[in-house]
Amino acid sequence: MTDKILPLASIIAFGGAVSLAFGYAAHRREVAMKGWPTVQGMVVSSKIVQTLDARLRTPAYSRLAPSKPSYNISDVWAVDVEYKYTVNGTEYGGYRATSSRVVQKIDKKDGSQPGAELCALQSRFHAGSAAQVHYDPANPGESYLDYRESPENGSLFKTGFGLLLAGALIFIAGKLAFR
Repeated sequence: MTDKILPLASIIAFGGAVSLAFGYAAHRREVAMKGWPTVQGMVVSSKIVQTLDARLRTPAYSRLAPSKPSYNISDVWAVDVEYKYTVNGTEYGGYRATSSRVVQKIDKKDGSQPGAELCALQSRFHAGSAAQVHYDPANPGESYLDYRESPENGSLFKTGFGLLLAGALIFIAGKLAFR
């Protein structure tokens, strides 16, 4: 039986290590983004819009013929902003209000309105106002206005540690049970 348990524990632990690696890479990107230099920019337009959030959903691996991926589509509120800024004499345009995605799901049953967080964010960047623009020094065309830590990174770390722990516990239980 240990010949089946040990490979299972290894696969689970490997999944945990991969999740941790992705979480670490995303964390390093966020740390780099947080430290991007800033320049003074000008907000051209800013409003809260009703839009769609489409997330790719792919089926899990199986021996059956692969099915087509589908999208989970939701109606959401989002801040739509446009701004201009200049780096080393070159003018750029940007469209990212925040460093990570900030949207609010629309509940069609109660005719929801944008929440306080989105309204507060949008009010900070009204048309014609000056704004600090954070830009990537390696690619000045990539920019954002407000740094927000991504909540998804914590999930990757929690999943990774959980899978590593589960793999270790299965390995230990397999060794103890079949001595």
